[in-house]
Amino acid sequence: MLNSSDYTTHEVLDDFAGRNSDYSILWQTAVAFLLTVFILIAIIGNILVCIAIYTDRNLRHIGNTFTASLALADLLVGLVGTLYSQLYYYNIYSVEK
Repeated sequence: MLNSSDYTTHEVLDDFAGRNSDYSILWQTAVAFLLTVFILIAIIGNILVCIAIYTDRNLRHIGNTFTASLALADLLVGLVGTLYSQLYYYNIYSVEK
C-alpha cells in the first residue's frame, strides 16, 4: 500500500512537472508548446479587453468596471502565476533551495 509519506513534496512537484515522467520528449514539448500558446492567448486577450474599455467611451460605465478588474486580475495571473509554472516545467526555476 502506498503511503502519503512515501513521497516528498519535491518528488510530487517533479512528477507534476514531468521531470520523472515516462512521457516522450515529443509529448512533453507538445504540452509545453500548448501551455505557452494558452498563456499568450490569455495575456493578449486580457490586454485587448483593457484597451477596449479604456479607449471606447461607450464601454466606460459602472458595469464594465467589474469586467476590467477581472481582466486585470487575469492578466496578472497570466503574467506571474503561469509564468513560474512554465519556468518550472522547463526546469529553469526550481522551488528547491
